[in-house]
Parts: sequence; structure tokens; C-alpha cells
Amino acid sequence: MYNYTSDNILFLQTEIRKICKVRNAIIGLFITMFLLCYGFFFYVFLDKWTAASDKLTFFYKSLPLLSTLFVYFGVLFGGLSWVVYAKNQKFIIALRGLNSLDLDI
Repeated sequence: MYNYTSDNILFLQTEIRKICKVRNAIIGLFITMFLLCYGFFFYVFLDKWTAASDKLTFFYKSLPLLSTLFVYFGVLFGGLSWVVYAKNQKFIIALRGLNSLDLDI
């Protein structure tokens, strides 16, 4: 570990805290988008299901599509969340690796 001054330590802690907040907010946004997209399709499915005369046939015909959408949206938003986490973690590691001279600059 490097010899940091109190200003450098405060700067590092503040910046890392801000980066983590932004990272968590973006991941939270992706999770919210996933829940809204899938929730919309699930709501439409339930609405059509309650209006259908033959509920069992409608259920078995629609369930594969609904499950496929769940998997696609899960992979899409999960992948985006992983990319955001990985990129921010690399930046945090690089920030922690700076020496006191670099931080003074």
C-alpha cells in the first residue's frame, strides 16, 4: 500500500463511494426495466387468460412464449448488469492502484 495523505484517502473513499452508488443505480435501473418488461407481458397474459373460454389450452399455448421472453429478458438485462459491474470494478481497482503522486496530480 502506498503512503497516502489524508486528502488522498478522503478523495479515494469519496470517489469509490460515488462510483459504487452510480453502479448500483444503473444495475437497479436494469432490474427495474426487466421487471417492467416482463410484468407487462405477464399482465397481458393474465388478462387474455381470464378472458379465454378454454383456459387450459390458452395456458399451454402461451406459456412457452412467456417463458422464452422471461429467459431472453433475463439474459439481456443480466448481461448488461454484469458488464456494468465488471467495468466499474476495473475502474475501482485502477483507482486504488494509484500512488500518492498520481493522486496529487
